[in-house]
This record gives sequence, structure tokens and C-alpha cells, in this order.
Amino acid sequence: LSVHSPLSLYLVDPNGRRFGGFPGGTFYQEIPGAVANVVGGQLKSIWLPTLTDGKYRLVLTGTGSGAYELDGTFIDTAGRFSGVTANGMISNGQSSFLVVNCSTNDANTTVFNPLVPAGVGIQNMGDRVKLVWPSDLPGAALEECADLSSWVIVTNSPTVSGASLQVELPVTAERTFYRLAIH
Repeated sequence: LSVHSPLSLYLVDPNGRRFGGFPGGTFYQEIPGAVANVVGGQLKSIWLPTLTDGKYRLVLTGTGSGAYELDGTFIDTAGRFSGVTANGMISNGQSSFLVVNCSTNDANTTVFNPLVPAGVGIQNMGDRVKLVWPSDLPGAALEECADLSSWVIVTNSPTVSGASLQVELPVTAERTFYRLAIH
């Protein structure tokens, strides 16, 4: 996996092992044989010697503002290439969460589903809103604000619903914005 832009990369494999620079300065190296390419103090690529079937969770954290591109190129045991790409915009300090599923089929070919952004779903319930997000995002916290500049952590405790977390909040302002952020 490699990133091209003002951001750093953090990865969690299907077994929950971490690799990469987590916001706050901790660098995890829990995936055996994984190799990092660090440029200017930022993790720009990860090489994994083997892949495990399952869900890989990626956290992209902005180290500046601008467009980014994430490329994943994979070679299966038969020497065939496959890949995934994600593009977007990011701001300094902002985190984006992506998920890619990896599976080996009967022909021993590794198959990757496209990168899927992991975000917050919202349902209007009249005088309340229900917010839902994946429960398996490392370090993710729900934040809210009214002006897109003064973000605060939502202190209501979410409940688990299958593979998701959810919380219901009262509607208290004309508009409120929500996002997931790394803490």
C-alpha cells in the first residue's frame, strides 16, 4: 500500500495486528515481516509479505491539506497482480477510514473488494437523530460541531448493534455536523 499526498498511513489486519504511525506519535509494528517506507517522518508505504483473508482497516491522517491517492498493488501466489485505488481530499489532522476485504478463491487467486470509505450514517427520527458507524475502526470517536471548525467529542455512550456502533441524540440546533476522528 502506498499514499501520495500530505498524509500518513496506519493499518490493522484481519487479526487485529497494527502497523504504522498512529496519531499521537505511537508507531506500531505488530504484523510479522511488514516493512515501512518513511519519508520526512511520515509513513508513505507498507509492504506485507503475506495477506490474511478478511477485512483490512486503513486510517489515513492528513499531515497537510490537499488531494490524496492511496494505491494498493497485490501479487498472489500465482504471480498475478491486482489492485485497489482510493482518491479524496484531506485536511491537516483529519482522518479518513477505509476498508478493503481480501479473500483467496478456489483458484488460489487473491481477490480484493474495492476500498470502501467507512463513515457515519444518519437517520432523522423527528426530534432525534440516530448515528451509526462501524465498530471496528481503531481509535475512532464520534465528533460534532455547528460550524465545521469547533469539533467536540460526543459524550453519549454508543450501543453495539451487530458490527456497528450507534447513538441517538436530540436535535438541539438548526444544523449539526458529525464526523469520525482518531483519538
